[in-house]
Amino acid sequence: MATEQGRVAILGLGLMGASLGLALRTHAPARHSIAGYDAAPGVAARARALGAVDTPCQAVAEAVAGANLVVLAAPVLALRELLAAIAPHLAAGAVVTDLGSVKAAVVAWAEELLPDASRFVGGHPMTGRECSGVAAADPTLYRGHTWCLTPTARTAPLALRRVQAMARRVGARPRVLDATRHDAAVAAISHLPLLAAAALALTASADPDWPEARRLAAGGFHDTTRVASGDPRMARDICLTNTQPVLACLDRYLATLQALRARVAAGDASIETCFAQAKRARDAWLAERDAPSTHPPG
Repeated sequence: MATEQGRVAILGLGLMGASLGLALRTHAPARHSIAGYDAAPGVAARARALGAVDTPCQAVAEAVAGANLVVLAAPVLALRELLAAIAPHLAAGAVVTDLGSVKAAVVAWAEELLPDASRFVGGHPMTGRECSGVAAADPTLYRGHTWCLTPTARTAPLALRRVQAMARRVGARPRVLDATRHDAAVAAISHLPLLAAAALALTASADPDWPEARRLAAGGFHDTTRVASGDPRMARDICLTNTQPVLACLDRYLATLQALRARVAAGDASIETCFAQAKRARDAWLAERDAPSTHPPG
């Protein structure tokens, strides 16, 4: 399904928002006029210079005026303020979506603040990089990745179809699921790894031998700490808005680490079975991830 022609407003022009603008202009250059806004001075103009937006805007109201699709690409805790700011200025029938990594809170804010919550579709593209900012924008960022969508019973079918079409147009695979289920799932596979990577980076860098260890660190340390180089504000917002699912995952993770510690302390050679089980779990996930998809499109 092709997205209809019209004006798209992207509010927030960091990695995610600017990459979406580049992708839309790459795959549908004649279909969309893209307006862009960012709270940081000069960012919208830089996005225009990169080709991510057609019209850089200095105010939220200017960006959303006449837009039939509004995409909120700001950090999660900034989304509530943005939803309140756009509410008086939305065109009749405008569809609103977001790119935040937490969904239950954002959906609740949209239902509270927007004049027509049936036109809101929560969204979370399962992609990203440790680099951030408009300069890191990449039109291929979404290609081949799952794009979670979390409509509610109130969501208009047309609104969902419009956001699904946008996701497909930039090469993503839309997947519809409940917002609460989304938050529990990403706590395990996205938010817990973020905390684990941060803890590993903090622990290693505080070690007395760090000056020498950092010269020896290679692929293993690089790979397991990669997401610690991401946006600290984004990580903070995740912890503050997806708190209970993150805590539940942290408790299970700490229990697993304590069990591993006990085996190390006891010199228990059966710890090998833990590594074998972990290898089987990860190898099975990789095989499933790389196999052709059998899921119906969302």
